[in-house]
Amino acid sequence: MQLKVNEIRAELAARQTSWGDLFEKKELAARLAGLKARAASFSRSGALVPGEATIVIGRDLRTEMADARTPLLIDVFATWCGPCKMITPMLSKLAATLGERVRVVKLDSDKEGELSSELRVSALPTLIFLRDGKEVHRLEGVPNGQGALEALVRQHLGVQI
Repeated sequence: MQLKVNEIRAELAARQTSWGDLFEKKELAARLAGLKARAASFSRSGALVPGEATIVIGRDLRTEMADARTPLLIDVFATWCGPCKMITPMLSKLAATLGERVRVVKLDSDKEGELSSELRVSALPTLIFLRDGKEVHRLEGVPNGQGALEALVRQHLGVQI
């Protein structure tokens, strides 16, 4: 299926990528293709976008967990959970800061109960830190601010912020 110019522009805008300097459809398409290729190398499932805390389904999270190339931070949450809502802006800011260095995902425990059980989630929110494909740390509850979350990423995922 071929996208129209306005559809390509909309996709670029959704990925927070400027397109105002491009005039030809093929230029727009080339920029979008480059972004998609970069995202594919970042995310095996194709569901994740660098710099975003992405809500995923269980199948996609399993694929991402099997990929040890890039550290993975999993937030298991529920839409009704107050502390889960408190951590959302911190994760979004962290993901934007980390870009391609860490994959940040969110898993809705109500929609993915089986996987939440497999991950041994007993409280919400639960942050699971994976490095080299292995769990290296787990935090139940909300970190004490953005600085505390960044310190956990530095300590457990080995990423400088």
